Amino acid sequence: MSTPNICCICLKPLCTKKSIECHVCNKLSHFKCNYLNFVDCQIIKNSNQDWHCILCAKNFFPFVDLNDYRFDVVTGNTRKYLVDDNTLVLKPPHNLSSLFNQFNDLTTDKNEDTENVLNCKYFDVNDLRKLDIGNNQKKSSLSLFHLNISSLPKHIDSLENLIASTQINFDIIAISESRLNKDNVHAHNLNLQNYSFEYCPTESSAGGTVLYIKNSLSYISRPDLQLYKSNQLESNFVEIINHKKTNIVIGCIYRHPSMDLEEFNECYLGMLLEKLSKENKTVFLMGDFNVDLLKYDKHNLTNEFLDSLSSNYFLPLILLPTRITMSSKTLIDNIFSNKISQNITSGNISASISDHLPQFSIIPEIFSNVSFPKSNIFERDWSKFDKENFILDFFSVDWKQTINIETNDVNKSFQSFIENMNLLLDKYAPYKKISKYKLRFKTKPWLTQDLQKSIEIKNSTFKKYIRAKDKVTKSRLHEQYKEQRNVLSTLMKQSKERYYNDFFQKNLKNIRNTWKGIKSLISNSECGLFIPQTIYSNGTTSSEPNDIANSFNSYFCTVAKEIQSSIRYSFKCFQDYLNNNFDMSFFISPTDSTEVSDIISNLTTDKSEGPNGIPTKILHLLKNDISHIFADLFNKSFSTGVFPSALKIAKILPIHKKGSKLECNNYRPISILSNLDKMLEKLMHKRIYSYLETNNIIYNLQFGFRKNYSTTLALLSLTDDINYQLDNGKFGCGIFIDFQKAFDTVDHSILLKKLSHYGIRGKANDWFQSYLSERKQFVSINGFKSDLKEIQCGVPQGSVLGPLLFLIYINDLYSSIKFCKVHHFADDTNLLHFRDSVKSLNKSINYDLKQLVHWLNANKIALNVGKTELVFFKPKNKRTDFDLNIKLAGKKLYPSSSVKYLGIKIDENLNWKDQQNSIAIKLNKGNAILSKLKKYVNNVVLRSIYFSIFESHLNYASIVWGQNVDSSNRLFLLQKRAIRTLSSADRLAHTNPLFSSANILKFYNKISVENCIFINKSISRHLPEIFQEWFIFSTSTHTHHLRSGSLGILKVPSFKTKSHGRLSFRTNAIYTWNNLQKQFKDFIFSNSYYNKIKSFLTKYYFNQY
Repeated sequence: MSTPNICCICLKPLCTKKSIECHVCNKLSHFKCNYLNFVDCQIIKNSNQDWHCILCAKNFFPFVDLNDYRFDVVTGNTRKYLVDDNTLVLKPPHNLSSLFNQFNDLTTDKNEDTENVLNCKYFDVNDLRKLDIGNNQKKSSLSLFHLNISSLPKHIDSLENLIASTQINFDIIAISESRLNKDNVHAHNLNLQNYSFEYCPTESSAGGTVLYIKNSLSYISRPDLQLYKSNQLESNFVEIINHKKTNIVIGCIYRHPSMDLEEFNECYLGMLLEKLSKENKTVFLMGDFNVDLLKYDKHNLTNEFLDSLSSNYFLPLILLPTRITMSSKTLIDNIFSNKISQNITSGNISASISDHLPQFSIIPEIFSNVSFPKSNIFERDWSKFDKENFILDFFSVDWKQTINIETNDVNKSFQSFIENMNLLLDKYAPYKKISKYKLRFKTKPWLTQDLQKSIEIKNSTFKKYIRAKDKVTKSRLHEQYKEQRNVLSTLMKQSKERYYNDFFQKNLKNIRNTWKGIKSLISNSECGLFIPQTIYSNGTTSSEPNDIANSFNSYFCTVAKEIQSSIRYSFKCFQDYLNNNFDMSFFISPTDSTEVSDIISNLTTDKSEGPNGIPTKILHLLKNDISHIFADLFNKSFSTGVFPSALKIAKILPIHKKGSKLECNNYRPISILSNLDKMLEKLMHKRIYSYLETNNIIYNLQFGFRKNYSTTLALLSLTDDINYQLDNGKFGCGIFIDFQKAFDTVDHSILLKKLSHYGIRGKANDWFQSYLSERKQFVSINGFKSDLKEIQCGVPQGSVLGPLLFLIYINDLYSSIKFCKVHHFADDTNLLHFRDSVKSLNKSINYDLKQLVHWLNANKIALNVGKTELVFFKPKNKRTDFDLNIKLAGKKLYPSSSVKYLGIKIDENLNWKDQQNSIAIKLNKGNAILSKLKKYVNNVVLRSIYFSIFESHLNYASIVWGQNVDSSNRLFLLQKRAIRTLSSADRLAHTNPLFSSANILKFYNKISVENCIFINKSISRHLPEIFQEWFIFSTSTHTHHLRSGSLGILKVPSFKTKSHGRLSFRTNAIYTWNNLQKQFKDFIFSNSYYNKIKSFLTKYYFNQY
């Protein structure tokens, strides 16, 4: 027994009442020296389990220096302890095991007789491969991985290689210190194969967290649990849906070293643990907490950190140092959980990506052991397709007899044709089931076997380094490891560059493969086709594949009808808004084999043939002969007014939009129709569109789905009105209407009556009635199909005729509006009105909005008031005399400073600052991508990428918003940076010769060229009629045959302000035209084709450079 009056720890006298005896060394020590209070001691004394004093615990505890001495902070003495130096395997002391057992008793209500030992140690990649958790990983276990990566964009390739080399399909991969911000996250391909991606950006140069969740897991994001403080703390959380068991909450946390630990403990961690304790769920908290658990007995705040966790039943799964340098060892990365059980395997992986070791943990029997079929996809096997014999067999069929052209039964004829074609195809290209590869990581193609072997050598050296005891040996290994790491990093970069250079050179003429390669480098978007294994719909949970497909189909088929049913009854009838009936009538002209053959030629082979379709490659193969058969079938449909039932079936693929992946309403349906259906629809579209345009039936300010119309023209028409009225000092309102699923809620009976009103009567109307009625759809998910359901309203999604039918349906909306000017681009609708006073404007707008609601209710189209926006346009330096009070369907609309309409931001002052700022953000991202790709692609490919990801943003509707851009504008400066990247020039290099050699116009010069081309098209009457009177020659006697340059001068409209007059599109374009026309007297712009003008001016500007 120890001396009764001396504490074995502090060596000071003690009172027996305040002491406790160790069951290992049999010595007495103070409560406080063991960090215990009186209650703790009573629990220990009354327990049957052994208790160790802190000195004995340190003999086994891993949070120690592996040298053979320890510095006692209490006495200042150096003491020797026994540590097993030959292994880094954790050997928990009995009291720690006791703590784990007590924890299990509290959380699982199990009393185990056997000791529960946490299996935590250092593992290398080979050790992990030996674990029975790779491809044979039990579906009931949960596998976790965490790494402080010190920049995910920089080390994403190394991360992928490490994960692949372990042969473990980790369920969750948590990354701390990702160094991702809102700008750079889209400039890199950060996808991991078969994983979803959730991230929390950082606002500093460090920090940021990422969670990769395996696609086979169903989860929801938990932003309510997020811990965040700018520049000091980031985190993100998800909840895994665990069918028939408790759900699992997983979080990744990064606490910056600069954050006050006391603040973190009290204001953030404490609140999080309180929330989690109320949910009674299994929780895993991973991350870099920058709290060194090795100092738990020396640092009060560290002790409080552990105390907060343990008091809420959270214990660490990692008990060994996670960051080891030449001079220090710290345990700052960890995985904490309230689920501690036997057979947990956890530890650090001795592989170096950053200066932190990766952590992992395998937790058994946590998931329901339910197996799900991978896929049920069948495709035709073309590997043994015999083209010659197939053609011979095709000609051996009496197709006229097969389709029975003499009868009027269209459905029977089409069905017979499809069945006989399928019999032939089944003979020569039978269906086979497609086996899905197991979800596993694959190493990158540029990671050669030699490189992988070098990685193993580097990791082996690193493992020896962290285990070395002798300082000289440790220093030598450290230098050797650094040299191997640096050389390997260079070799990997060179290999990646060489691989992609070879790839792009090989696929220089293959656009599709080229863009696949580009996306593999820069794309950061998930595949929207993946569907989780659990779906919530109408209060029920579906987990079986067919049940999930039926849930989606039920939602997609009923959502539009439910919206329709919520529309208020209108005392007005839709026919009240239709003008007198048209005298003209539409007749369907027959088709012929030549027209059908042209349509077949334009079908692309990379698209699915759809339900009851014929593979496009077969249609191309038999084009000259099968076109006669189709001409007969299609004419039969036209003449009888019957659309074949076999072509009225749609295959639906759900695509995730945003929000929880477990809710059907967060998916949009993608409809795939038969290619035979599209052929027939194209024939009808050609005929009906020609009729509508010839008779000027479509509203002149409808810019959607019409030849020679575009979003740019729609925006020009709208903004020209705004500029004109503001220049004249008037107040205005723009109401940007949002309809709720307008295409899907079209009422069939109303549409058919409107078709009849516009002259589409008789057989033509019968054909459209047949086309719209009894349409059905099914949802397909990985080959598992739902039941067929009938579609009761809406125009067919994915169809050729659907958009045109919608234009007809909405064509009379403008007639319900008295004061406002109505602009449409399909269903994107804008009401615009100006008045001299705000009071009269308010009155007029409210009147028109009431009339709009009456029209919508009568036509069964629902408003989305929450997404409808109002912009109040006020002349500069003019005071308002009244406060706007605009209401729509009883709800007040509040003015927005800007609104996004047809892809551009229209602000209340029409100065385009918001739009240009938005473009600048995209161009910055484009520059980052160009810089990243430059070392992987040649100049030809890089130039193509420039036009796709950079110039495309500059070009879209630029003549609308770019008239005020000059050489000092930020957008032009960003363009100069891109040109320097394309030309491999210094960042301060003069860009004039670079633009010329790259054959790329400066942005503001391009605006000038586009202005002149637009005017030329207007004068030549190649634009819609509303733009043909925008430009008037100053000489009334002008003719296109006169060669005098002065006669090409346009009349400049009068204006009162610079911002809305001089810099408006129309005025600025005329100034550009006139200045150039005066300069080039021998080149009459109005007498030239616009392509010639473009060539002429481009050459002119290049000469200026």
